[in-house]
Amino acid sequence: MSEKIKKKVEKKTKSAPVKKAPGKVAAPKVRAAVKKSVVVKKSEAVPQGLPSVVPRALPPVAGEKKISLANFPSFPGSRFDRKRLGRGDSSGQGSTSGRGHKGQKARAGGYHKVGFEGGQMPLSRRVPKRGFTNIFKKEFAVVNLRDLAELPDNTVVDVAFLKENGFVRRNALALKILGDGEFAKKLVIRADQFSESAKKKIIASGGTAEVVNG
Repeated sequence: MSEKIKKKVEKKTKSAPVKKAPGKVAAPKVRAAVKKSVVVKKSEAVPQGLPSVVPRALPPVAGEKKISLANFPSFPGSRFDRKRLGRGDSSGQGSTSGRGHKGQKARAGGYHKVGFEGGQMPLSRRVPKRGFTNIFKKEFAVVNLRDLAELPDNTVVDVAFLKENGFVRRNALALKILGDGEFAKKLVIRADQFSESAKKKIIASGGTAEVVNG
């Protein structure tokens, strides 16, 4: 090979671009957005366990009402507009309005009541029944003698007194006294019913147990 040919080949190899082997392409570096925050000064007291960066509080507006559950604003995305049906096919809920073609569930009033099992005997009727509800049942507010042990002597205790002092609920109609706890006070107790142990303790301490509406 002559020297002229060698020089031409060298020039072509130098001028030709070098092809690199295919590999991973480095992703362009994107500068991360820096979030604005408020740094608490050392002079300001920060409770232990809380971060030193806290969100900035909105300044109070003159004449603005305090936020409560009644006027608490809803955040974006927490509430949605209702789905408007039958407003054209372009809305996605036109023609059949999402009910499909024919069938029981496509008709107006097509859904059955709760517990319907397609005509077979529903579970609520298959289960055997037992007992009854007594409509004449009388419910008693129960008070033990240990609850009355701190009352002063000669106090008249009845349903009205117990309601005023929070011993029973305000809708209590009848009262029953039980004998749990130690008792050594001289009280006048008026109730609908007394247990045997309660009556013995009241009489032994010098008090009286009067049965009302008995």
